[in-house]
Amino acid sequence: YIVARAATGPILGEVSESSLKNALENDAVIKPYAIKTLASTPLYQSASRNSGIIERLPAGLLLTIVNEKGGFGKIRMGAGWIDLAKVKKFK
Repeated sequence: YIVARAATGPILGEVSESSLKNALENDAVIKPYAIKTLASTPLYQSASRNSGIIERLPAGLLLTIVNEKGGFGKIRMGAGWIDLAKVKKFK
């Protein structure tokens, strides 16, 4: 699966079947929109800075947000949550 797209090309990763099912069933809460990371940004396990960090995303990464909660956006395919204050939104 393509998890994200950077200026240099797609970032590939595996998404578990349960994560994919969860994303398809539960994440259609808002109209999806595109964002671009402005700097190296952590990808969190949940919509909180206190949750674990999955990885750090590079600046200039284009992603799709499918849900919002408490100033965080959930990226497509249930891969994690990103702080929306650190991105440029394209609604």
